[in-house]
Amino acid sequence: NVDLDSSTLNTAQVVDWAIKPSTFHENCSYAELVVPSGHTQWPKWFVSHRWGQPFETTRSCIDAHAKTRRLPDSSPYWLYSCARNLHRDDSDLEGGSLESSPFFQALRQ
Repeated sequence: NVDLDSSTLNTAQVVDWAIKPSTFHENCSYAELVVPSGHTQWPKWFVSHRWGQPFETTRSCIDAHAKTRRLPDSSPYWLYSCARNLHRDDSDLEGGSLESSPFFQALRQ
């Protein structure tokens, strides 16, 4: 057993211990799991962060950004770990064109 501390839990651990297990049976992204069926949620904000930093730090930065800009709680942010189906291979990230990458597609919206 491992004691989890939310202040030090990093994105890679959140992905391995929460996101992948919760999306495994549906074979989908976390965003696809939680956004109501039939709805498309286009990102308004793109978040770039390091997977090794505490996830709480990323969340706090997003909260501070939303507060500074007086955004509603429903403002959609794009995070790779939540927006991408992590059960698929990453072949579209390797050797493909920049325009076909999920990062480019998110930024283009």
